[in-house]
Amino acid sequence: MPSEDHANGSDSVDSSRDSEQSTLLASPELQVVEAERDGFSAICPDCGKAIGKSRGGHELPDGRRVHGLACSDCNNVIPGTCHAEDAPHWTDRIRGIPVEMRDGSTRLAAGIRGEKA
Repeated sequence: MPSEDHANGSDSVDSSRDSEQSTLLASPELQVVEAERDGFSAICPDCGKAIGKSRGGHELPDGRRVHGLACSDCNNVIPGTCHAEDAPHWTDRIRGIPVEMRDGSTRLAAGIRGEKA
């Protein structure tokens, strides 16, 4: 929620959100998150850095590997999305695996076949 100054046209932001973001950025633990978008570019939801060039295989906190993006500055992994376990829109090397996101939700991600399920 914006601060009163922000609502009045000031560029200041709610300090409670700043503290929350600082906590996320300072986390040494690997986190699984959704990417933000800036037009066609994927950006890290915590620091705003463009992460499109990080596309490839990345390790999850539980040791499984997924195809997706990553932000090394924030220690975030952004797994590719699958809509079914057999991952028909991906290559034969990918299968849909359930992944718990930082917000507590679970979704199918692009898991690399041959890795532990």
